[in-house]
Amino acid sequence: MSSSSRKKAGQMSLVVKTDIISTLKEVSSRIKQEKFSELMELSNHVIHNASVFQDEDSISVAVAVYALYKTLSLYKLDHSRILKLIERGITALEKDDYIQFRNSISSVIKVVDAVDKRLSRYVDEVVNKARIKKAVKIYDHGISLARVAELMEISQWELLNYLGNVKERDERFNKSRLDVARDIFSGGEGKGK
Repeated sequence: MSSSSRKKAGQMSLVVKTDIISTLKEVSSRIKQEKFSELMELSNHVIHNASVFQDEDSISVAVAVYALYKTLSLYKLDHSRILKLIERGITALEKDDYIQFRNSISSVIKVVDAVDKRLSRYVDEVVNKARIKKAVKIYDHGISLARVAELMEISQWELLNYLGNVKERDERFNKSRLDVARDIFSGGEGKGK
């Protein structure tokens, strides 16, 4: 396939491409190390990109990574086929062969679907998470909660629930940082005593 026909197959932004390559390399590394729980964090990272860029490739990769996280955590599988597909996808994307890249990601999803028939639920979860994260970004710009929920076709309850969890996590993080700062400036006399 010539370079011009590859480009006609649907380019992606350089930022998205670079991030997907980096993420897939991390996914491959985690699978090789059998650190499947860490795939969830990588999935969340790609979901964030999907919510920002709203591109199909980020969503597909997020679905694949999330499905791998769920499936590999539950089932004992031979990882060699999955790893080959991921490597093929990375190589294709590095060469701007978007058709081969998309075929590789699609094949990863098919492997997961053959093992775990709950794939459609995983797809729904990923798309919903991306939608909620995008809604939060819009809400942060001063648009009313009701309007954001309507625009993103999610319930106000889902949005409020997510905002509450983020606020609670941020408060715990800030309290933790404050405790460390107090400990440092008190000469280590804070929690240690």
